[in-house]
Amino acid sequence: MRERKHSTMRNFGEKLFHDLRRTAVRNMVRAGIPERVAMKISGHKTRAIFDRYNIVNENDLRNASEKVTDFHNETRERLERVSGSYKMITTTQVAELTDRLKRVQPIDLKNGAREGSRTPTDCSTGS
Repeated sequence: MRERKHSTMRNFGEKLFHDLRRTAVRNMVRAGIPERVAMKISGHKTRAIFDRYNIVNENDLRNASEKVTDFHNETRERLERVSGSYKMITTTQVAELTDRLKRVQPIDLKNGAREGSRTPTDCSTGS
């Protein structure tokens, strides 16, 4: 345990207040509490001071590496599952679809019908 020179530090048995504060910050971050929320709870006003309390060790780095590896593996597996169900199209096919869309008659937004077709009122009267 480190020795503190300042008599103003509050002691809790063998532990100092700031040791408990550091433990609380690390526990909150590891529990998944957003850092901004942890800062509010711990009373840290600046990111720089909060980062001093949020100590990162080898185990934290290993866990982060494992999470990224798991994420990449899950993404690869998901892509492999769906790649068979989606059809890849060529740029020529995209151009053909675009041309077909250009030839579609626009919808009359006022009446909800295509230009030149019967309006909903025409349909209801049977004319």
